[in-house]
Amino acid sequence: DRLIRTLRELSFTYDSSVFWSPATALMKFYHRIKSKTSFRDSYGESGPLVPNHPYFPAANNWKREGADRSLLEIPLPRSPFLLTPFYNNFHLSLPEFFRILDVEFSRSQYLVYLFHLIEFCDMNDGFSPALGVHPNLTSPVAVKIGRMRDTLRRLRRRYRVMRTDQFVERYRGNSCA
Repeated sequence: DRLIRTLRELSFTYDSSVFWSPATALMKFYHRIKSKTSFRDSYGESGPLVPNHPYFPAANNWKREGADRSLLEIPLPRSPFLLTPFYNNFHLSLPEFFRILDVEFSRSQYLVYLFHLIEFCDMNDGFSPALGVHPNLTSPVAVKIGRMRDTLRRLRRRYRVMRTDQFVERYRGNSCA
């Protein structure tokens, strides 16, 4: 709730940090083992009742839809298989066959496909060896870009690709009626 209030105060118009998956506990465990630190976030607290479609969070409960239309929450999608995360970094971690299967069977009405800048880099870019714990930093950037292109090509068959700010404008316009 504090994050949503802060985003509104700073005049943000959208956020995509809501996510829940049965795999959340496993992801936390993996992070703790790989980085030897704790992984503190609010995902595990959200539970399966968080909306999986765009919504305007209530002022006192970010997990519920509300009347304040200043901020649109666009939850990160879940994979059709095991409800795991559905975003680029996760797909780059999967064996090729599972990535393709996951992308081909995605059926969300709205799909945010999240990229992180670090996915366009590798260890040859002069990063500290300590960052080698990142699951995809050790993969060659050319391999990652090839997989990203293939994923986007597959997604474009079913989805219209646009920037998030364009989506927010269209969504607000359609949901005002």
